[in-house]
Amino acid sequence: MSKPRLLLMLNPSENRRLLIERLSSDFEIVFLDEQAVLERSLDSTIATVKDIEVDLIICNLVELGRWRTQITRWRKKAEPVLLPVLALLPKNIVGTLPADVRYQIDELVTVPIDPDELDVRISLLMRSRHLTTQLAQQNKMLEELNTLKTRFVSMVSHEFRAPLSVISGIIQLLQKQESQYSSEKKQDLFQRMQSVVTKLTTLLDDLLILSRNTSSKVIFKPKPVDIQSHCKNLINNFQLSTAKNRKIHLHAQGELSLVNLDISLVETILSNLLSNAIKYSPETAPVNLRIERRDDQIILQVSDQGQGIPLEDQAALFDPFFRAHNVGTIPGTGLGLSILKECVELHRGIVKVDSVVERGTTFVVTLPCNLDGTDGL
Repeated sequence: MSKPRLLLMLNPSENRRLLIERLSSDFEIVFLDEQAVLERSLDSTIATVKDIEVDLIICNLVELGRWRTQITRWRKKAEPVLLPVLALLPKNIVGTLPADVRYQIDELVTVPIDPDELDVRISLLMRSRHLTTQLAQQNKMLEELNTLKTRFVSMVSHEFRAPLSVISGIIQLLQKQESQYSSEKKQDLFQRMQSVVTKLTTLLDDLLILSRNTSSKVIFKPKPVDIQSHCKNLINNFQLSTAKNRKIHLHAQGELSLVNLDISLVETILSNLLSNAIKYSPETAPVNLRIERRDDQIILQVSDQGQGIPLEDQAALFDPFFRAHNVGTIPGTGLGLSILKECVELHRGIVKVDSVVERGTTFVVTLPCNLDGTDGL
């Protein structure tokens, strides 16, 4: 871990020597090299210092007055994080400091310097900086969560309104004109309603998984499983429901009969990958699922020949509610890959994507298969 940086604004002196000797073990000490960092305009006598990233400034009254404008600018730029200033002052002038000077400093140490007092003052300042850094991070997180909440409400409203409207419309038809419909037509309407209910149930399941994962309520429970058998069952389920006419090829390699995996997480991962591969590729294009064991790892690879993911969208692909800009009118919530990533990380694995627009996409998930429940995140 790198040391915090201390800007020491003192001319060569006994105080400067003492500070270097006392603080060099805890700080990376930097100085103002005027030849390197000063910029002077031809028509001005005011010197401005280029931006410098530090965690603490120690100066005397002379340097504080000389660099007051620059120090103010540094502190302003660091907000809301505190960039603390510790001033070294003669004891006889402490009580006569002007208000603007007192405003510029956060702590002071009188000279001659008491090393123990110096340590306490610096410790307090660095603690204050640490706390303001944490507060800034929390504020940023809250802003992101608020944005997600807004997007979530908008998404849920949209995703629920359309299916519920379909169900409501069918119910109204049956209420008003039931006698006019044949049993076959009624059966078709009932199937449409069941399809809508299934879609809503899937959405709710996704939201539940995401909520449980992000609140750390999911427990990692690996156990010996036959991963190849589970993959076959999963493919059969897809072909009985959403992919009746789609070819899904399974390729298996290595010893797969007894591998230590959390099969619930693995099925969530594969369900999302297969669902996306089917959704975003032509009905005539096959989907390939490859599983391979390499030593203590299981490699899961799902490939399609679909529309692909634009390169500029791939960095945000696993963010909640994010959808690539080329999805068009294809329905979706933007939750699937976020849930997938949560499951992969819970399994201490990694996921990679390789995609080319109009050529297809390949996701590769690598999971360790030698963990027990105590190794989960």
